[in-house]
This record gives sequence, structure tokens and C-alpha cells, in this order.
Amino acid sequence: MTRNPEHPITRLRRRVWIHLVLVRFKREVDAGNIPARVLPPPTDDKLWDWLASELLGDAIPNYAGDEQASKGVRGVADKGNNPRALSRLVEKEEASASQYGQYKYEVVERRRPGPVEKGGENKGGKIEYYKIPIDLVAVVEQILPGSAAWETAVFWQFATDDLPDLESLRRTIRGLIGSLDLCRPSLDERQQYFSDETVQALRSLSLEEKIRRYRDSLAPLVEDLSACSLSLLSALTLESFIADNKSLFDIHRNATWNAIQKLLTPDLMKNVRVDFRQVSTSILSPHWGSTLQWPTSIDAPLMPVKDWEEVSGMKLFHLDA
Repeated sequence: MTRNPEHPITRLRRRVWIHLVLVRFKREVDAGNIPARVLPPPTDDKLWDWLASELLGDAIPNYAGDEQASKGVRGVADKGNNPRALSRLVEKEEASASQYGQYKYEVVERRRPGPVEKGGENKGGKIEYYKIPIDLVAVVEQILPGSAAWETAVFWQFATDDLPDLESLRRTIRGLIGSLDLCRPSLDERQQYFSDETVQALRSLSLEEKIRRYRDSLAPLVEDLSACSLSLLSALTLESFIADNKSLFDIHRNATWNAIQKLLTPDLMKNVRVDFRQVSTSILSPHWGSTLQWPTSIDAPLMPVKDWEEVSGMKLFHLDA
């Protein structure tokens, strides 16, 4: 059966997730916050095998450097395979029912060593396996709480060439702000609780002072970087672009860029840096697919489509009212 190919961003978010897991897990082990079976961690290509052993040692019965599990983790890291759909096969003949009886088993056609009849038919027979499902995301979440957020972050929804609807984007922003225990009261709302002198001082701020004050309020989102904070910065960048607010767009884009740079700084992230930066361009350098989608702006007065087509040489898609 032919499977539908998965979107490249789907595979990339899985690769980024498992690389961030490796970075965080190794950091916690090095700090002595998490006990490890093997110390010190390897520094070569066996690092993924080490991670698989450390993560799955308690999740799989009789785990002892299982090659299947190591390949599964490497498949997530290298190819972006689904970390929620890994499995381990154990031959039923060699397994203890008390250990594996709770798992379903299925007959798997495998080439067992044996005579091959004329015509190529293998007489080795069928092998029965216990198939142990492994949800690697759930396993890791038990060890590193909050890590699953990077696999499902709203950020990935923005990493496409299609700009989101402004109203739905603003609903997302409100949700992200609430998730981070933040708020953004307006000056009029502040006036009810602040002194007249404080309110007047805020109203008297210059544009440069307002920009500096707003930029400083975003700094904690970069310093205490999380899937939620990166998603919020990305959403704010797109909102200010769609709303045609250049000052806010520059502030949000710079903060988002700083957050991405921080995320990709660890040497263990080097294998996903190029791909991650590439998909980030849709957020850092968004564009309108058609001039019919341009936002309302004082610099963009209305003009007949036929006049623009004559000037630009572009044939625009006409929408019915």
C-alpha cells in the first residue's frame, strides 16, 4: 500500500523536537538533575543510541541497548519519522507471557533461515511477534515535562507561505499570552489604577521611548525561551505585518530572530539549523501572494484593477462582490 508523503514541515518539527530533547536531556544529566545509566555521555555518533537507551530503558521490558529502539530514535532525528508510532518486535517464542502478555501480537512475514524450494518459496515459516507500541513523545514527557510542546507548537502552523487570517491570528495571540500568564492593558485601562502623574508620564513618552519600553517587554520571551514564547513572537510578527505596522513589525521580527538564534545555538542543533532557518523565513520575511490582499494603508490608495494591470503587466484574479 502506498502511503501519502508527509509534509516536509511535519517531518522537520519532529526532527527539531528530538534534537531539543537531546539538548535538554544531556544538559540535565550533566547538571546531575537526572540519573543516567551510562556516564559520561558519548560524544560521537553513538549519542543517539545513548539517548534511546536512557529514554526507553524503563519503558521497554528487558531493554538492553535494543537495536530496534535505537533505529527508531535515529529515524525521528534523521528523517522525521513519527515518534508516536514507534514499536518494538519481540519473538513470541522467546518472550515471557508475564512480561509481554499485555501487548497484542501479530504474525509478521519474515525470512527465517531455512531451505528455499524451487521457485523461490521460503519454508522457514511465519514468525509470531509481540508488537510493543512506543509513544516516544509520551515517554519523554514523563522525563522532561513540557518537552511535547515543541512537537505541537503553534509556531509550525505559521511556517508556511500562506498568511493566516488576521482575526484567527489574534485569537491565537490572546491564547498564547494567557498561557504565558501575561497581559497587555491599554493606557486607558491603566488610567483607572495608576496615578495621574504616572499616566501623564506614559502619555508623554516619545516614540523612541515607547519603542524601547515595548522592546524591553519582549526580552523575557527570548531569555526564557519556550515553544509558547517563540509561537507568540512569531504570531506578533505576522500580525504587525498584516496590520501594516512597520514599527511593531521590526520590533517583533528582531525578537523572533533572536529567539531562533538562541534556540539553534547549541552544537547539538547543527543538523537542523539550515532547515529551521529556511522555514522561518515565512515568518521573518512574510509576503502577500497577491496585491488584492494588500492591507489598508495610507500609502496604498484605491485604483482600478485595469490601471494596475496596465502599469505592472500583472493579470490579477478578479473576485466577485
